[in-house]
Amino acid sequence: MFVLSFLTSLFSFLLKLSTWTALLALPLGIAYFFYIKHRSKYFQRLGLPQPPITSYFLGNLEEFERNQKQHEKLVEWHKKYGPTFGMLQGAHRVIVTSDLNIINEVYVKQFHTFQSRQLHASMAIDQKNGPNLNVFFGEGNQWKRLRALFSASLTISKIKSVDPIMKRAHNELVGVLKKHENQVVDIIPNILDLTFAVISRSAMGIDDEFGKSAFLQQVLQLFGTKDTAKRFIPSFFAGTYDFLFITKYLQFLTIFTALKFAIQMGSMIDKAITVRENETSDEKAKRHHDFMDFLREAQEDNLDTTNKSDMDIKISKKLTRSELIGSAQTFLIGGADTTATLIDYCLYEIAMHPEYEKIILQEIDDFITSEDIDDINYNKIKDLEFLDRFVKETARLHPFAFTATPRRAIETVTLKCSDETFLRIDKGTCILPNIPVISVDKNVWGKDANEFNPDRFLPENNENRHPMAWLPFGAGPRICPGKNLAMHETKATIVKLLKEFKFEICNKTELNEITRSLTGFESLKMKILPRINVKY
Repeated sequence: MFVLSFLTSLFSFLLKLSTWTALLALPLGIAYFFYIKHRSKYFQRLGLPQPPITSYFLGNLEEFERNQKQHEKLVEWHKKYGPTFGMLQGAHRVIVTSDLNIINEVYVKQFHTFQSRQLHASMAIDQKNGPNLNVFFGEGNQWKRLRALFSASLTISKIKSVDPIMKRAHNELVGVLKKHENQVVDIIPNILDLTFAVISRSAMGIDDEFGKSAFLQQVLQLFGTKDTAKRFIPSFFAGTYDFLFITKYLQFLTIFTALKFAIQMGSMIDKAITVRENETSDEKAKRHHDFMDFLREAQEDNLDTTNKSDMDIKISKKLTRSELIGSAQTFLIGGADTTATLIDYCLYEIAMHPEYEKIILQEIDDFITSEDIDDINYNKIKDLEFLDRFVKETARLHPFAFTATPRRAIETVTLKCSDETFLRIDKGTCILPNIPVISVDKNVWGKDANEFNPDRFLPENNENRHPMAWLPFGAGPRICPGKNLAMHETKATIVKLLKEFKFEICNKTELNEITRSLTGFESLKMKILPRINVKY
């Protein structure tokens, strides 16, 4: 009887509570509606053109991401709205511009105002004080120290030390491709297996069998997510970014999204670190040193920071364990798919331009003897000047990483435009360089901007070009710290593959470019011929 009475009283209380909650929620809901309606007209009040919004809550995000054609949408909107326009990615205010003077202000002249990256619209991370930040996410003093410590593990001498790991992965890739000689193969998964093997072995010391990495499947889950508007939780974070002071505490909800794999990755990396911590000096001496070792060394107090102007001497010079895990994840996620995509595009352009393939092969023969071809290393690769220009031209025509280039203002500032006018940027607003437009701008690259021409990167052709014209890795103090590693791995891979095979476009090749985390071909089916049988 007592229990029944108690339950009746509890039900009555909850009923009254829900009634009051409903009465309170109604005016709050109305107020929020008018708030997001006002938010949707931000660029109109600023005097900047903006595509029509499709949702007060998500702004232009649904149209921007539709069919994963963001690269094409930026070109389309540029033609409609001019060189500088605004768009709303949920609650993220984004100014898209192809004005190189504005971009130079953002990346270089006023870098400290734009030191923060714009993250994907679905993320709600405290980039200044978050506990598990890495060099990609962080800002302020947190970013400064992470950048200095991270860069210490990416010097030229340490990149050279990865050559044996790369050589082994190259041989494994060649072994796989030889099984498919004279056949048509989608090379994208194979190239990704290569770059992932290199980075997982060199950044984490995890030596999975080539092509069978559990880590790789998790990264593919991260990169293969659907449009934000089609998923409830990412949409919620995108539309409520202006309430980050609250939503940053709700990141546990990402356990229901693809980001759960990042958490699992962190756990696996933590175990790899523990193995390193427990190994004996003899065990360490018998194996090859890699980026994981260099990152662990960056935890030591005696790290040399005397020549690093961006290091705040008042803060710790040691990587915490969570930062070490985050740095390894940055290597893993940032160093695999980006390099693989660049290699894919290079192989495509080589197949499309056999005249340049001949030049590359001749340059290889001139600088790398047949006896040395099985010992490709940094010192040999750096002498291949035409190949370097070829890779740069490929990166120009295929701006695969433009999604990683936007910066967020941490305070209100005024920028000078190319036409001598000024543009006010409010705190929290992002600047997205319209690289798909810049990369083929005839005012920047000449009348042949749409043509593939590696010689445009000859010193005499490049010296008067605007410094913000070529941005595959960003620019300024926040340029991608892995640029040298990515370029070296790309060129070394091209050398190894061209000495073994000829890649040809065929009737099964379907070229559909999509933008996920990066822009790349959905598939790249090519015919693989053994080089020994090729005649010109």
